[in-house]
Amino acid sequence: MSRVFQFFLLTVIVVGAATVAAVNRKNIGGPKNETDNLLAWDNASPTGGWKAGAPRDEIAPATSAEPSKKGLRMSGRGIQWCAGYWRKAIGGIQGGAVYDFKAIVETDRIDNLVENLQVLLTWTGFQPDWRSSGRHMPAYATHFRKVDSRTVEISEQFRAPDVARGAEIDLWLKWNGSARVLWRDVTLVRGAVKPHRKVRVATVYWRNAGPTTIDNNLKHFMEKVDEAGKKHPDVILLSECFKKVGTGFSTAELADRIPGKVFNLITEKAKAYNSYIIYGDYLREGPYIFNEAIIVDRNGKVAGTYKKVQLPVDEAMTLSPGTQWPVFDLDFGRVGLLICHDTAFPEPPRIMGLKGAEIVFVPIWGGDVTTMQARAAENGYYWVTAGFDLPSMIISPDRKILSSTWKNQGTGVAFAEIDLDQPVRQDWIGVWQNAVWNQRRPELYSPLTKEQ
Repeated sequence: MSRVFQFFLLTVIVVGAATVAAVNRKNIGGPKNETDNLLAWDNASPTGGWKAGAPRDEIAPATSAEPSKKGLRMSGRGIQWCAGYWRKAIGGIQGGAVYDFKAIVETDRIDNLVENLQVLLTWTGFQPDWRSSGRHMPAYATHFRKVDSRTVEISEQFRAPDVARGAEIDLWLKWNGSARVLWRDVTLVRGAVKPHRKVRVATVYWRNAGPTTIDNNLKHFMEKVDEAGKKHPDVILLSECFKKVGTGFSTAELADRIPGKVFNLITEKAKAYNSYIIYGDYLREGPYIFNEAIIVDRNGKVAGTYKKVQLPVDEAMTLSPGTQWPVFDLDFGRVGLLICHDTAFPEPPRIMGLKGAEIVFVPIWGGDVTTMQARAAENGYYWVTAGFDLPSMIISPDRKILSSTWKNQGTGVAFAEIDLDQPVRQDWIGVWQNAVWNQRRPELYSPLTKEQ
């Protein structure tokens, strides 16, 4: 066999293999490599491979493609509650991988970005037990950034379920008859997988059987902190003004400052165990006394404080109320603080969620276990209590009590390792943390802020 013929044969084999691979990629809709845009404009189609649709023709927005801009137009046609989409189905999804979505939208007469413009991704190619169509409940793109007065960027990182093999992406225009938009630069590319954020959480319980002293309370609670510290927690929670229980002292007699005796004890423990410690105390500012929760960081410094806002009648006679619902970015995630009676109201926990809290810590005297579970579930975050007339608990966003200790239950230390990046899926809703914040109608909630 001549060298010329050998070269010719090798060329045919290589070209043929490349052609087959290209055909196979086209057939499955997969990317050539991880940097390829799965939603790239298909020049062979006048709409770039997208298909327009609507739940019903009578409420469908007007749609047209603009190939020169590789864009997709939509307008509301004067239909107040219009609803329709551009949809593209793709294959080649790798289960367990993450995908970065991004789109630029040129807008005109948009009233509410979150309501009027929605991007929904539905994983396909598998058969959920609770659904016969082989589709999964959709997830929203949640990040909106204004580029200029008329242009917005919508983005999201989606994690594919292990069993997913494909996806459908919908670009919606909803509930605005005057709106006109142009979707362009729509991309979905393989993203970098980030390790899940695992957080080691401890909460403690102790209560003397009869009358006690401040020093005795501090001694026993520090022993519980020592016990918790053996588990190498990232954070330890103590209860509401834990030095008070069983002492009979008044609020004014207990009021302290930072730094003070309790704070100094906590800082030493925080440094010793390289752990955040959250505790409750009465703190004085001039003539005012507040019921506060204090975060001490791993180095023994104050990382944040929260003044109790919702004061019950007995506290309202002697204490001053807080006026803010802050959240705090710690080295493992974003946390919120509430204290006891705050939990009787649904609004404070909801505000924590709106501000992005992933765990809410609650120094608490007493309450209802079911209410605590509901607060975690309705807002989609972890909820940790340290109580006296209520168990000290770690509750997951799906209402499960992961660990608990109270009175004759347990050792006085409840511990759990939690995953802040683990999605909570609910039948017919999807990922709860993703859905709950995108299905709100806050423009209708104004009665909540009106005096009765």
